[in-house]
Amino acid sequence: MPQGAFFCNSESIFPIKMLERLNLYLTESYNELKNNVEWPSWPSLQSTTIVVLVATLVIAAIIFLMDATGGSLLRYIYKLA
Repeated sequence: MPQGAFFCNSESIFPIKMLERLNLYLTESYNELKNNVEWPSWPSLQSTTIVVLVATLVIAAIIFLMDATGGSLLRYIYKLA
């Protein structure tokens, strides 16, 4: 009988220990998120979201203008050749 990570016998209790560690990790993570993390208030979350959206639109506009300018410049250069 092969003895791998997925067989449980007297010599291999690796899967059980691994599941216990996973269960402990998930339980502690849940408790950390539930009790210790300070979540932002709704108004703070809204204002931060607006800042991110405006910054994204500004950066997208800058990239669009750079792309359009570069494309126009390249078309002009290729017409000269």
